[in-house]
Amino acid sequence: MRFDAVIFDLYGTLVDETTGSVAKLGGYNRTTMEVAELVGAPPEPFLELWNGSIKQRMRGEHATFEAYVAALCAELDVEPDAAGVANALRLRTEFFRERLAPRADCLETLAALRGMGHRIGLITDCS
Repeated sequence: MRFDAVIFDLYGTLVDETTGSVAKLGGYNRTTMEVAELVGAPPEPFLELWNGSIKQRMRGEHATFEAYVAALCAELDVEPDAAGVANALRLRTEFFRERLAPRADCLETLAALRGMGHRIGLITDCS
């Protein structure tokens, strides 16, 4: 059987899990609480809402980070600070840029598959 394409998931395949260990989860939760502080929301309740709404993020129920933060803040009866939301987005972007590095041999594997004529795809529920 000949394959024309190879499809990957993101986490645990192309990059390591971001929240898979207690240490990584601590950094993730800490960053999320910093997001809360930047937008003027109480950190603990914000974190609880954030972690409790993972399915909504994975389904893309909010078109943007800003819309998602606004929805969480509305549940907490908080008006998010626009400059804080921009800073929070920068913080999360930096957090994930540091963690979304390809796993060992990932780029080599992708190049080898492309060299064999396969198309490469990504299907993920990563928000």
